[in-house]
Amino acid sequence: MDREELIRMAREAGSSPAQIDIVWRFAAVFDDFAALVAAAERERVMNEPINKEHWQRFEDEIRAAEREACAKVCDDKWIYTASSSEMAEYIRARSKE
Repeated sequence: MDREELIRMAREAGSSPAQIDIVWRFAAVFDDFAALVAAAERERVMNEPINKEHWQRFEDEIRAAEREACAKVCDDKWIYTASSSEMAEYIRARSKE
């Protein structure tokens, strides 16, 4: 976070100029602490039952889409090759596109 962003957020929070100066001077000290708090909050949110279920469905949809994309590569390329290693190369090449 840069100085301008920190000052903007401090102003939005109603901080005085003196408080903003203090916040800026000690921001580096609190960066590590803020990262720990953010990680703990992410962990808490992700482990709430409704969010855990949502993300599991999302991951399942991603896996299904990836399987379908791989199957499409096989369908499209099968007429050109019968080699499983060549099919694997086509599929791996997708991730480099």
